[in-house]
Amino acid sequence: MKKQILKIAEVFRIPALLICFTGCATMAQFGQYAYTQTISLNVDALNIMGTATDKFSSHQADATAFKPL
Repeated sequence: MKKQILKIAEVFRIPALLICFTGCATMAQFGQYAYTQTISLNVDALNIMGTATDKFSSHQADATAFKPL
């Protein structure tokens, strides 16, 4: 019984590793895009917050133009 389980594990080891590495490679590309978008949104939001000490009417166009993804 133990030998059968070990043989089954050997058969599925390589395909399982290939699936894991392929999944990580495609996820890494998505992660980079999401990271870039997040940083861009963060910079835009911080720029708008930097004007928070001024009157809203002087920066109303900037605030209404800001649209998060």
